[in-house]
Amino acid sequence: MFTRSLAVLACIAAFCPGHLEAGVAEPQQIVESSFATLKATGPEDFVRKLLEGGPMEGNKDALAQSSMLRSVETYYGKLESFEVVETVKMTAKTTVLYTVFNYESGPMFGMVTAFQGKNGWHTINFNFHTESARVWPSSLLFGCGGSADASVERTAGLRAPAAESTIR
Repeated sequence: MFTRSLAVLACIAAFCPGHLEAGVAEPQQIVESSFATLKATGPEDFVRKLLEGGPMEGNKDALAQSSMLRSVETYYGKLESFEVVETVKMTAKTTVLYTVFNYESGPMFGMVTAFQGKNGWHTINFNFHTESARVWPSSLLFGCGGSADASVERTAGLRAPAAESTIR
């Protein structure tokens, strides 16, 4: 039994080396691990984790965004959960995730852009705000019907069960 368990772990390690390391994880994993950091240790570490392994890592202007996140906590209370509302694969190397962070008294909306560079996926850009229209495209806010940026693929994807939001 022990040998079988060891073999299974060896296979997992061989086929999934470092998938949660910065710059290697898939875009959804980057947001999930960053959310766990936000919930556990706060906005400063969240921003550091979100930017880890990317070109903006350590950028003082980007790290300053943590003060805005801290003020959301002041007004909205404790962070409870988050949802990835939509994931848009812009190109083979660029993916945008639209999120909602659920606090006790209200939501904070987000947009995270991930890029797949030579060392894997990393965040290149993010924006969070308590007003959804400041960070989400109108097609996401008001549906795809008739909007300029609505494609057949996106419209079909929004109707698919897999496009439903996931609460963490």
